[in-house]
Amino acid sequence: MKDPDEKNELFGFHDAVLMSDVPTLAIVGRFDPFGTARDAEQGMAGFAHGYVVVSPVNGHGVTGTEQWVPHLCLVRLRDAWLDDPARPPNTSCIGSDPFDYGLPLDFRLFTP
Repeated sequence: MKDPDEKNELFGFHDAVLMSDVPTLAIVGRFDPFGTARDAEQGMAGFAHGYVVVSPVNGHGVTGTEQWVPHLCLVRLRDAWLDDPARPPNTSCIGSDPFDYGLPLDFRLFTP
């Protein structure tokens, strides 16, 4: 295990764990090559009220175009949690959205 005060030589920052009791929600996509679920879980390690939700069907843009489609699971989950961040997010809808990597959703819905 690394010493938490040891400096990261490559980037010049400390690898100390951030500690917080502020409710925090991280939503990541299973296929995200930039911010993986493992990264999110490690980042939330010091958050007393931190929650990581992994979408099984998304990549990097888990809620990017979904603001146009409010019935999708992650939008409902996010909005409900923001209304009451003291409660854990309700993840019962995870897996209900279709696995679809065709044209972007906003293109298919809003292009004449």
